[in-house]
Amino acid sequence: RICKRHWRPLPTVPNTMRLLQGERVQVSWTDGTPGGWAWGNTLEDPSQEGYFPQAILELVAREPRARAAGETCAVSMRFEAPQEIGGYLSVSPGDAVQVLHRIDKPYVWAYAKRISEGGEFGQDDSPNLGWLPEAVLCGLDAQP
Repeated sequence: RICKRHWRPLPTVPNTMRLLQGERVQVSWTDGTPGGWAWGNTLEDPSQEGYFPQAILELVAREPRARAAGETCAVSMRFEAPQEIGGYLSVSPGDAVQVLHRIDKPYVWAYAKRISEGGEFGQDDSPNLGWLPEAVLCGLDAQP
């Protein structure tokens, strides 16, 4: 499964974990209620585990893949960097990015540089360098 939007842990619910849009998770338990709670871990770091709402998850639309350093990609969906955490790159369809470091398994995060200003974030003072989910990347010929 993949997280479809950022979610912050609830201070009143023990053992909840933060998830960011694009993070891939392994669900090991659900409470059996549609839209209820799930327990699982991130694929990137299996030691990061906890509760999160099932409603923030969706099935993976395509299998993630390796990306080479220097590869240029289009952006297939919007990703807005979490405001409270630095180092992420906001992108939207219309942007092109260059992957700066090879993406290895489990292919969750890409460190990239925005090389176009076609998307909504290229027009403001957003950083042009940072982390973004591999799930929002696509080939230049597959742009929406």
